[in-house]
This record gives sequence, C-alpha cells and structure tokens, in this order.
Amino acid sequence: MSARPGTTIRRLRAALRHARRTEGRSAFAVLWPLVRFQRRRFVLIGALSLAVGVFESALIMVLAQVGLALARGDRSLSLDTGPLDGVEVGLGAVLVATTALALGRFVVQALMSVQVARASSRFAARLRRRVLDGFLGASWPVKAEERTGHLNEVLSRMVWQVVGMLIAAIRLVSSFLTLAMITLSAFVVSPLVAAGILVVGGLLALALRPLVRLSRSYSRRNAAYSMEFANAVTETSAIAQDIQVFGVDEPFAARLQAITDRLERASYRSRLTGGLVGPSYQLAATTLLLVAMAIVYAVDLGAFASLATVILLFIRATSYGQSLQGLVQTVHEAAPYAEALEATEARFRADPIRRDGLELGRVESLRFEDVSFAYRPGRPTLHPMSFTLRRGETIGVVGPSGAGKSTLIQLLLRLRPAGSGTYEVNGLPAERYSYDSWTRRFAMVAQEPHLFAGTVRENITLFRDGVDDIAVESAARRAHIHDEIVALPEGYDTWVGDQGKRLSGGQRQRVSIARALATTPDVLVLDEPTSALDMRSEQLVQETLEELRGDTILVIIAHRISTLRSCDRIMVLGDGHLQAFGTPREVLDQNEFFRQALARASLSP
Repeated sequence: MSARPGTTIRRLRAALRHARRTEGRSAFAVLWPLVRFQRRRFVLIGALSLAVGVFESALIMVLAQVGLALARGDRSLSLDTGPLDGVEVGLGAVLVATTALALGRFVVQALMSVQVARASSRFAARLRRRVLDGFLGASWPVKAEERTGHLNEVLSRMVWQVVGMLIAAIRLVSSFLTLAMITLSAFVVSPLVAAGILVVGGLLALALRPLVRLSRSYSRRNAAYSMEFANAVTETSAIAQDIQVFGVDEPFAARLQAITDRLERASYRSRLTGGLVGPSYQLAATTLLLVAMAIVYAVDLGAFASLATVILLFIRATSYGQSLQGLVQTVHEAAPYAEALEATEARFRADPIRRDGLELGRVESLRFEDVSFAYRPGRPTLHPMSFTLRRGETIGVVGPSGAGKSTLIQLLLRLRPAGSGTYEVNGLPAERYSYDSWTRRFAMVAQEPHLFAGTVRENITLFRDGVDDIAVESAARRAHIHDEIVALPEGYDTWVGDQGKRLSGGQRQRVSIARALATTPDVLVLDEPTSALDMRSEQLVQETLEELRGDTILVIIAHRISTLRSCDRIMVLGDGHLQAFGTPREVLDQNEFFRQALARASLSP
C-alpha cells in the first residue's frame, strides 16, 4: 500500500535527521562491521598493495636513471641514488631488470584484482543472505510493516551501492599503501627533499579538509533523498492501476515532482562540492610540485639524478593522491546506503520468531480467555473476548469491514501475540509451543492465492520436508484440483509462471488449498476461499470444505454468506467486539447483523 504524502515527508525528515546524527561517524566505521568476516583477505590485499608500491617505486627509480643515461649517451649507469650510490651497471642489464619489474608489478596487480573480485562478490552474497535471513526470521508484525518494494530496493540498489563502497574502500587502502611505499622510497633517495615535500603536502591537505567535510555532508543528504525517491516510485508503480482508474495521476505526479525537486537541489550541492574537490586537489598537487622544484633548485644541484628521481616519485605519488581523494568521496557518498542497510537488517533481527518450546501434538481445542489486541496503545482493535473451538468444528467468522476478523485470525495463527488475556491450545498457553511443531499443525488459505514462479508441485510442497509426491497428490485430490493438474502439459511439473498467472483464478485457489492440506493440519483457516471464484470452482471448494468437516478445526472468514452453509457455529464480530457466537439458529435470534446478511442473501440457517 502506498504511503501518504505526509508519511513520505515524515520519513524523509527522519532520514535527514539520521544523516545529521551519523555525520561524524567515519565511513569506514560504518563499513567495517559488514566486511570484517573477510579480514584475512584484506590483509592479503594490503600485502599485495605494498608489493605494488615496491615494484612501482623501483621501476620509477630505474626509469629515471635510464632516461638520464640515454640523454647523456652512456652505455652503462653509474647510480647515485640512495644506497645504490656509486654502483656501475650495464644498460642492457638495467633494461632487463626494468622489464622484470614491469612484469612483476603486473602479476601482483592481477593477483590483487582476483582478491578484490572475490571479496566484493562474497560481500554482496553475504549482504543479501543476511538481510533475507533477517526478514524471513522476523516476526509477522515486522514483516507486515515492511513497505511495498522496500525489500527489493534494499537487496538490489542498496546492496550494489554498498558493494561499490567496499570496492572503493579497498582501492583507497591499496592506493594509500602504494603511496606510502612510493613516499618511503623518496625518503630513501633524498630524505631532506622528501621531508620538505611531505610537510607542504600535509599542509595543503589540511587546507582542503573543510571542503571535503562539506562535500560529505551534502552527499549524505543526497543519498537520503535518492532512497526516498526510489521508494516513492516503487509505491507509485504498485498502485498504478488505482491511480489511473481514480484519475489522480496529476496529484501523484506533483508528489513525485516535489521529491524530485528536493533531490535535484541536494544532488546539485553534492556534485558541486564533490566536483570542486578534484580541481582543488590538482591545484594543491601542482603547488606541491612547484615547491619540490624549488627545493631541488635550492638544495643540491650536484645530485641531479637523485633529485630528479624524487620529483618523478612525487609526480607518481600525486596521481595516487588524486585517486585517493576521488575514492574517499565515493566511500562517503555510499556510506548512507551502508547505514540504511545496517539499520534495515537490525530492524528485522530486533524481533525474531521464537522457535523454542514444547512439541505441539494433535490439536484438540483452542481457547481465548479475555483476549484483546491493539495496534496502537489506547485504540483496541479487538476488545476482550472469550470462546473455545473444538476439534471437528467448522466455525464461520462474519462481520462488517473493520470488525477485526483479520486480526482475530492472526491471533489464532499466532502471527501476533495477544495484547492481554490468554490464548490456550490443548489447555496450555500458545506461546509455550515450538514454532516448527506449531506450523505443522496450523495452515491457512488466503483470500488472494499466493503462488510463486515454480512448478505446481513446488507450489504445493512449498519446500517443506516430509511432503512427498504421495502427500502432494492426496492433497490435490482433496482440493479437487488433481484432474486439472494432470491435464496440464507437464502435469505436476508444469511451470505456473509469475504469481501463478498461467493458471486460472479457481485453479490458483485450489492449489493454495492443496498446499494447506499437504501436511494434514489440525487447524485450517480460510479467508473467504470462494469470494473471487466462478460457480464451478466455488462448488468444488464447497465440496472440499464439506469433506474436511469433522476432521479438523476449520475456521472460515465469510464474506459470502453462502459459505456459511457448512458451518457448525457462527462468530459475529462488530467494532472489535464478539457480538454473538453459537449455532446458526442461535446467532440468527441474537444478532441483527446476521439476520440482515441472511435476508440480503435470501438464505435461511
């Protein structure tokens, strides 16, 4: 269901408040809890980065010497760089060594690429698995509050943003380590010049810090608006038919335009400040090189080869430094997505399904004793009610829209805990039974059948252990769908398509009933199983309900009064109160709503 504009604005403001609260939190502090399971691989990547720095520095130093030798027309090199000062080497041997260094650098970089690819792919798979496990393991209240399309947004766009953040962070650390090795090499060649350049570079980096901080702040706001815009588009797409039918395309367009305008302003500021970081860094780097040249000129003209090597090393270091700044920007821009993903998973795991407890055997009775429920404090959806259901009974639940029928069913299925009172199964509180044994004894058929893109057999088994082919066929026969299944092109192995669209509405409903019957449940809840069926399908479902009588506790939410023909007792809800509960004849005498409903349907109890 789509969020109202006011709700959207509140969510947006909350996202921005969260962005401001976490603005001081390091992007790496956000990322590290998500990636620390691969810390050994990151150590290996760090070691390979240092190796790249060694090869890079050695290659630059050798190339500087070779260039000077070729300029002078020498056949050999007389090294005057750092610890190699005075060493005489033939030019041919130097060229071979240069080739070996280039190949060595390539091999190390290739190995590092392999490790980065493995780390990012494992990271993406782990993120998706953790979020999905958290969602599937969350309690029903948590699942019910999930916005339309949000989970898909998290598992696709948000995960890829965080994976991009990881790759950028790895490259950032790698570039930093390589830069550190190049800087160390410069110190080996000429400590004084290298120290001077490093001091000036540090001062320039500090001067750029306010701009970087401002860019990071705008990036967070841009990410918050981007996520809100994506959610609004998903929600709009989900109700596109309603929008067109009710002719509200212009208000919805205006709603999206308002979010788009805010996103445009945030994006402009983010991109402007981010775009200024690069040129500012280039200016700082150019200034740094000019300072370096001044130092070369002022300090020691005699040791030209060593000083030229230092300049080349720092020119290469400048390119790494510029890359570092871009990677830092990428990491900061993606940090809000990592925070949002982390918060989503935490929300799922904060209220998990309770799986421990006693083994639930054959269900003989269900009992409510003063059970009530409220979604919001002080606004009860169900007022205290008491009743007992016994094995073999078929119970019809009726009442106007908003009477609390769906909430009652959720309490019976233990999807939600009672707000007050006691819900007992076989004389013990329902919450004392284990989750796995509970799901083997209870089943439900929703008003709208929920099939997934798989075979008929898979949709009936629902990947449950112990549901073999014999159980599948038996359930299909009880649901009066077996003959139609075997008539399909591939029988039970026929692909039903997305949401079962290759089957008719009646077939989808009866496949759902077969799914519920595959484990022979003791308690079966049906939310108006015939409301959208043609006459033939409705008749087949009614036959199924008749055959189930006497063997289970059968609870039927009835929107069609004709469904009540097979019920032993009728429960009437109104405004959250249990208004009447008894045999059809007793309820007819007690309840005006039921009398009017029967009169409108021209039926008698």
